[in-house]
Amino acid sequence: DTVRLVSEVSPLQAARVLDTVDDELASEILSEMPIEDIARVLGLLPVDRAARLVGLLPEARRAQLLPLLQGKDGDAIALEALAPFLPCPAQELRQTLRAKVMDAGTKYGIVGKVENPTNATVSLDGLSLRVALSPWAKDALGVWERRQEGLQYRVDCAWIGGSGGVGNLCQNAKVSVENNTATVTLSGGTLCSGCELSGPPDGVLISIHRNGQELDPKSPPLVALACPGDEMGDEADAMAAADEVGVQGRVTVEASPWFRPEGSVTWQRGTPDEFEVECRAEGDACSSLLATIRTTQNQEAIEVSFNAAGPLEISISSKTGGELDYREPIVTSDGFGSQVELSEDGKEWKITLLAE
Repeated sequence: DTVRLVSEVSPLQAARVLDTVDDELASEILSEMPIEDIARVLGLLPVDRAARLVGLLPEARRAQLLPLLQGKDGDAIALEALAPFLPCPAQELRQTLRAKVMDAGTKYGIVGKVENPTNATVSLDGLSLRVALSPWAKDALGVWERRQEGLQYRVDCAWIGGSGGVGNLCQNAKVSVENNTATVTLSGGTLCSGCELSGPPDGVLISIHRNGQELDPKSPPLVALACPGDEMGDEADAMAAADEVGVQGRVTVEASPWFRPEGSVTWQRGTPDEFEVECRAEGDACSSLLATIRTTQNQEAIEVSFNAAGPLEISISSKTGGELDYREPIVTSDGFGSQVELSEDGKEWKITLLAE
């Protein structure tokens, strides 16, 4: 009788009654109510209580609630309570997540956004951001090598929030790293139709580092969305493919930092930002080349590193057009021979990579 009487009153009155009974009786009362009223009552309860009661509802009633709540006008609290029972939407979401190299090459930042282009609100509960990380690291002598064991990456979920009233999902996210794959799994939350997840003002959702050690600049992390139980898919294959390119085409050039500014008789020690690299090659060999210039660990040389997909020529020069140190740069590469030549005016080192 209690179930019948309460199920026939207004949603506000029913919510007040449910506050006084245990979860089992409350769910029995809800299941007897019209489906529209169930949604309204759930919206009047605390989220954790609503979630427990939804879990106790018959599966058929939960299925009836879903289309009612997924529209733009659906109650946020009731939908949050349903989130654990919704299907994982990884394939429905659209993401533009990518990595950028930060802090002088010692940190990766995952930036971009995840959008819900569907006409329904989707659950974020259990959704994972999987990040495939490079197995390359420098040895004690500063030479890049591929490590078979994991590289002990440290991963921090900085901020994942966004439009539609979504707070910082990092607060309850679970972070794990295994075999150079980082996984950030969200717990709870929903994303309304047309809404998006993004980072804070600096744009970084996830930060990755190895306690200040230099990270691979040419194989930045690849990010994909996944559901519980999903295997690593395209992003892992792409990282493996990119890594094979790195095996064959990694090039490191160590050059003297000394140069003499034009019109001066005094040699001075330059910093990485005082030098520039130019690529010359036929076809598209230079289009994807991204060279990094930094000081070596022993501070004795300027190091230029990049991945080359084929034979090409690069030049290293002072941005001010000064004369360079005549001591020949040291070129280390996998898969290429090299020729090094100083221009007649002494202002440019030309490094030619040759197919072996």
